[in-house]
Amino acid sequence: MIFYELLFWPALLLASPYYLRRMRRRGGYGRDFGERFGRFHPEKRARLENLRPVWIHAVSVGEVGVALDLIRKLREIPGSPPLALSTTTSTGHALAERRLPADVPLFYYPLDSRLCFGRTHRLLRPKALVLVEAELWPNHLRFLARKGIPAALVNARLSPRCLPRYRRFRRLFAPGLRAFRLVTLQSETDAPRLAEIGFPKEALRVVGSLKYDAPRDPASPARAKIFADLAIFRDRPMWVAGSTHPGEEELIVEIFLRLRARHPALCLALAPRHAERAEAVAEVLRRRGVAFVLRSRLDGACGSPDAVLLDTTGELRFLYERAAVIFMGKSLVGRGGQNLIEPAACGKPVLHGPHMENFPSVVADFAAAKAAVTVPDAAALEREVDDLLANPARCAALGRAAAALVESKKGALERTVRALSCALGFSAC
Repeated sequence: MIFYELLFWPALLLASPYYLRRMRRRGGYGRDFGERFGRFHPEKRARLENLRPVWIHAVSVGEVGVALDLIRKLREIPGSPPLALSTTTSTGHALAERRLPADVPLFYYPLDSRLCFGRTHRLLRPKALVLVEAELWPNHLRFLARKGIPAALVNARLSPRCLPRYRRFRRLFAPGLRAFRLVTLQSETDAPRLAEIGFPKEALRVVGSLKYDAPRDPASPARAKIFADLAIFRDRPMWVAGSTHPGEEELIVEIFLRLRARHPALCLALAPRHAERAEAVAEVLRRRGVAFVLRSRLDGACGSPDAVLLDTTGELRFLYERAAVIFMGKSLVGRGGQNLIEPAACGKPVLHGPHMENFPSVVADFAAAKAAVTVPDAAALEREVDDLLANPARCAALGRAAAALVESKKGALERTVRALSCALGFSAC
């Protein structure tokens, strides 16, 4: 991979302005920045040195949630090895810092150069690497295959939209994919796609989506806090638009203003997919004259706002519990969609747009169970939200169907942990 190494650094230099802007918007980018190059502060270095852990990697917030569930279950296995978690984004890192057990160290995933990940390996000396859902870096994977360090990929999926890209670079990825001892899949349809790009067929195992097993914690102090802060909205029905994409917020605010004419008590919760976009979304609300409050300033807020704008990370799941109706973003204007499972688990009616390419098996589950509503455009979204707000019986029935579907699909976490412990050799098969 000498050619890859030689190209990597010039490519990184060219791309760095874009990535640095993104990191700066997300905040916290400067802290522990050296970890991306395999350099650690002395205190953390001492903690990681010769830990010999199972190294778990989760890219951002969604993957971190899955990783935390996985860590919780792995720690229950008698004699299981130490664990360590890495993330790519600062938002995922912040969520992990709040919820990770104190004895599981956290660090940033190194860049895909032997100079960077080599330092991290010499420090950690990991027994195995477990990747959550994505983030395949060819140089690191080739290193694992050469060194005989087993890798696993959990909760894997590969959409038809992404397949051509991986197929095009198959020769680059294929040697590293030999490192995988286990790949747990969300659906049967993912298996032939992953085999086609070079994953070992014998490593592929369909277990279902881990996100169906995400635990709910009604006693969480964070949940109690946001519910107390949301008391400013009293018992008003709340339309929650979660993980929205640029262009969707304008449509949602316009629809909200029209719905208020028919449902005067209605309030709105807007949660952009990336919290650093909060100011841009706030400007949309200001232009349309919507009285709103930022989530970060909700504590002690007074007056009678009509909307709350989520500018924090890790709290959207609590907003879903407060919702009367939920719309999942990045599905009407953006492409790919967001996962329906978390809001559905709250037993609330969930709507989404037509662009759910990243979750075909989940969408199929919900369609078969009539547990979510697909809206083709903004006009249909307005009609459906209007009808649900006016029809409590339909609202309740859709919410019950959603919660029942999530309950019926649980079990992937147990199956994944059993497969991992067997494949990585720290439990009897």
